[in-house]
Amino acid sequence: MKHPNSFSNEKSTKDEILYKPLYLIPPKKGRYIVLDTETTGLKKNDHVVELGANEILDGKLTGAQFHIYIKPRLQMEEILDCADKGYKLGFRTIVLQGGEDYKSDDESICEVIRKIKKAHSDVAVTLSIGEKSRESYEKYYNAGADRYLLRHETAVKEHYEKIHPREMSFDNRIRCLNDLKSIGFQTGCGIMVGSPYQTWDDIISDLFFMKDFKPHMIGIGPFIPHKDTPFADKKQGTVEDTLHLLAVIRLMIPRVLLPATTALGTINPRGRELGIL
Repeated sequence: MKHPNSFSNEKSTKDEILYKPLYLIPPKKGRYIVLDTETTGLKKNDHVVELGANEILDGKLTGAQFHIYIKPRLQMEEILDCADKGYKLGFRTIVLQGGEDYKSDDESICEVIRKIKKAHSDVAVTLSIGEKSRESYEKYYNAGADRYLLRHETAVKEHYEKIHPREMSFDNRIRCLNDLKSIGFQTGCGIMVGSPYQTWDDIISDLFFMKDFKPHMIGIGPFIPHKDTPFADKKQGTVEDTLHLLAVIRLMIPRVLLPATTALGTINPRGRELGIL
């Protein structure tokens, strides 16, 4: 028998589908999952920004629920607007960071780079968008990108394999860094201090790797566990260890660009200031 509040087979107009309140109440018997979403709008380029779900069993909430915020992809105009505002504030380095973003095609990234450089020819454009092919890196460089930050994470292959998915490889990460440097990028590497399974022997190997690689930039910050990852129960890295390593790196490679990372400020209100000092 059809539930009285279920959808009918009758045709509805577009406006009715999009805007008419719908009350779909599950029957008192059975298990149901109720989903809810929040979006930036209903146009072609809008995105889902929040997703939630609750379980209902025999007409009652069980307490089982799911909730997540989804960061929408920045549009071209938003990126260029941020670059313009940063330039007016006096910034002369624009960092485009997105991690392992496989949805952004090379041409879209190159277009952003070209437009930033056209508007502000005296800024350095830094990319931090993960592992790519040499061909992709060459496209970004030819479009005008100046710097590329790709943390090597660890110089020890066995450690790398413990903290990365199986489809990623230590050899490919090193290949990426060598490609970036040989193409002409000001290249950055780095580590997370206190990452899972990391030992002081590993960190010593990292220091020797960085000295031999001679990067233009080094980004290091404390490991911060996240509740939705396999490392949720792992110990957080410390400000003290990070500061000690910043000091050692400054002595080993005096002229390297060595930023005080946001992770330092996340675990200590004065973390970034301490990193500079």
